[in-house]
Amino acid sequence: MPIIIHGSWVPNSGESFINCGKFFIWLEDTEISFQPKNNEELLVFSCQKMEVLEGFGLNLSTKSWETMDFIIPTLNDKPLNSVNINKYLNNPAINLNKWQVPGIFLDVTETFQFLLFLQDFEKAPEKLIFGDDLIFWISVASYAKGLVKSQQFLPDIIKGPNHEYYAIWRFAGDIIAFEKNLITLTQQMPGICQCIFPGYDPKGLIKNFISIMLDHLVRNVKTSKIIEIILRAFPNHIEADFINALIATDIRPIDTSANIDEFFDQFKQWQDSHQRSYASLFRLCFKLEEPKNEDEPWIIRFLLQSKNDSNILFMAEDVWQQENNLIYKLCKNPREVLLENLGRASEIYPPLLNCLDQEQPHLWELTAEDAYDFLKNGAGLLEEKGFGILVPAWWKSQNKQKIGLKLKLGSKDDKIPPLETGLMGLDAIVDYDIFIAIGDEEIPASQWQQLVDMKVPLVNIKGQWVEIQKSDVEHVLNLWTRKKDRDKGKMPLLDALSLASGGLGDEALQQVQTQGWFERLLKDLEKPDSFQVARQPRGFCGKLRDYQKRGMSWLMYLEKRGLSGCLADDMGLGKTIQVLALLLNEKENKGSTGPTLLICPTSVIRNWKKEAERFTPSLSILVHYSPERLRGKDFENQVKQKDLIITSFNIARRDFKELN
Repeated sequence: MPIIIHGSWVPNSGESFINCGKFFIWLEDTEISFQPKNNEELLVFSCQKMEVLEGFGLNLSTKSWETMDFIIPTLNDKPLNSVNINKYLNNPAINLNKWQVPGIFLDVTETFQFLLFLQDFEKAPEKLIFGDDLIFWISVASYAKGLVKSQQFLPDIIKGPNHEYYAIWRFAGDIIAFEKNLITLTQQMPGICQCIFPGYDPKGLIKNFISIMLDHLVRNVKTSKIIEIILRAFPNHIEADFINALIATDIRPIDTSANIDEFFDQFKQWQDSHQRSYASLFRLCFKLEEPKNEDEPWIIRFLLQSKNDSNILFMAEDVWQQENNLIYKLCKNPREVLLENLGRASEIYPPLLNCLDQEQPHLWELTAEDAYDFLKNGAGLLEEKGFGILVPAWWKSQNKQKIGLKLKLGSKDDKIPPLETGLMGLDAIVDYDIFIAIGDEEIPASQWQQLVDMKVPLVNIKGQWVEIQKSDVEHVLNLWTRKKDRDKGKMPLLDALSLASGGLGDEALQQVQTQGWFERLLKDLEKPDSFQVARQPRGFCGKLRDYQKRGMSWLMYLEKRGLSGCLADDMGLGKTIQVLALLLNEKENKGSTGPTLLICPTSVIRNWKKEAERFTPSLSILVHYSPERLRGKDFENQVKQKDLIITSFNIARRDFKELN
């Protein structure tokens, strides 16, 4: 029977950040040690097999078994098996009793490493099961990691029991979204997670875990942007000690002899301004506006945006100029909210600092370089931190215009060359022109070097801004040069058909246009209804159905253009007689056209001969098969007198030279 690996977060008493907590791992052996009455499945807690935990990134040499008191549903004085516990929860005979459970403790560092290590497992190794409680804490650890990855944190200071001060990292993002996520996680928490602390607030337990893990992870990855903010914001006599406490690997008192109380008060004022901006019903929104002409600046306008309805927006100009504006009825102190949000945004994206020098900040004029940096680096980071972001639709479009090659296939001559001229067939030559284009717009050769030398990958094409990477420009230019030098503006019809039907090869070949006879041929091939349905041959013994006439006519149509066809239909619908009708039609309309070689599986040679004799008796047939088949001059003389030569694949390989 498998062993279940369980895990529970155990917060320490007192100030959670100072005393942190531990993660308790315990093993449940699902084997039943005895058979009680009514066949209840019972849990055996005595599993102390340390080797079970090998291979999960833990240093087990430093661990020993310890015990924790659990409150567990109990029936007949025995704890219930966690796998089937839900079946018994409504049983009035169940009691909640205290049981000692052996396990091992992990400190904060080990906890995070262990849980994120398990995150990469699609399922537990053989003969092991991850308990619902362990799976839950893995998901919470992953959520905490995501908060750090998106830089949703800021420093904080807390007082210890002996008036010492500690520097810690706290969550600092969209509080509304965070609370919603906490509620979701609380609803998802398995009941077994609370066996250690019955009655403990599950939401508080999760929040405690996230807080500890967020602080721990920031310390270990040493994210630097927020540290730079603290260096700018606080007095020189304290900043180094504060920073050192923030980047230490664990939580420790701020080591300073300076006036820590004064610094603490100053820090709380700074922190309050951030919290007020989060508490407001409005947030700062940045709207990037593109210029119509390249010599004009890009503009980011500042707006206040409702957190409840993103369509409710107020321009910053109105906030500064009109105190009777509707925004003053909907938002308390909108100017203060605007400035506090802008200050917080500048900490996240430092280029915004220049805007704080404005007496009434309402917009930011940018160069194309600045605008591109905002799009690539600033917008996403600010949006993750809870700010509103409005950027041009083309930037977020899934079908962004790209630089690539545009092919024009075919000459301007509209007449399809007849087959007998030798200018048709798969080896026919198709003229083409090749251009460099951005979207639908062709770029003249005189502008190519400008694209290579551009400093900013933003190009204005007839009023539409497009992101163009220099590496893409160089690749397209190289491909254009190679095709021009190699093909000299000509390619075989087979290659042209492949390109026109979507087989573009290199992704830089973005567009194919057709013209002249090639365009007409392509349209005819794409629309089978465009060809004329031929009459049934006069000498055909029987009656072709309409779809069989169409099949015969389609083959005739392709043959006139030197192209091969494929009849794909279900068995029994008359593909054989369609081909025979085609051969008979050629004989009746053109006289003798020479023998046709038919290669088929051995099993259907007899059927082909039988069908030909029945439906097209005027076709003369030679079956080239069997050890007695004709060879040499005898074969050559017979072939000249026949309309149809039938052979098998094997014979075709053996007699290749004769048949050729």
